Amino acid sequence: MNGRIMAHHSHTGSEEDVGDLFSDCFWEIKGYKQVVKRIDDGAILTDNLAQLINERADIEFKYAKGLKAWSRKWEEAINKGAEYGSLEQCMKGLTTEAKRKRLMFISM
Repeated sequence: MNGRIMAHHSHTGSEEDVGDLFSDCFWEIKGYKQVVKRIDDGAILTDNLAQLINERADIEFKYAKGLKAWSRKWEEAINKGAEYGSLEQCMKGLTTEAKRKRLMFISM
């Protein structure tokens, strides 16, 4: 590949950076080692990305479970409590929002 194509994939986007990455790389004796290292690094980075996404999904699932318990608790309290009028509507609105957020997190 030429430097112009690879320039889009570099951190800064300059052709000099791309040239530095590949100038001594493949064509020198044992230059393939740098290419192999970049491929190995790519596999590690992919694993890290997958772990990052999975950990976030676990956190969001726990958050959704917490929202469910919270909204159920407060719905019961509101139904049994002395709240009425706009305060009751506001409190019920908060529990409804929590239920919707929970559904959003579970559906992801």
